[in-house]
Amino acid sequence: GALALLRGYNYQLGELPVHFLIADSSGAAAIVEYVGGEIKVTRNAGPYLVATNFTVDGSGAPTNAPCNRYRTAYSALSQREGRLSMLEAMDTLAAVRQDITMWSAVYGLRNGQVRLVLGGNFANVHAFAHAW
Repeated sequence: GALALLRGYNYQLGELPVHFLIADSSGAAAIVEYVGGEIKVTRNAGPYLVATNFTVDGSGAPTNAPCNRYRTAYSALSQREGRLSMLEAMDTLAAVRQDITMWSAVYGLRNGQVRLVLGGNFANVHAFAHAW
């Protein structure tokens, strides 16, 4: 699957950390990070997983995450046991956005719905659907 595919690449963007959060309709999720030229994988232990722009591997996350944005998103998910509506999930992303946020996306992994915001413009949410 996706993890096997990513293991075939060493994706770097200069000094910035690179993270991919991947998930499937079964609820399995993983954060894939490129750290020191190696791939590090963090799998979800519960019904959700959070990634923001810091390296999760070895960070102490989720209990000691060094990122306020991460803690905000994690708190929103933990309060609802990982069950947020598309609107609630988008509201959470709006709460943690930065001025440099390029995109925010919410994926309905079971129903194929996608909600996408570009450039932090949460007044303009693009909606897509995939027919399985």
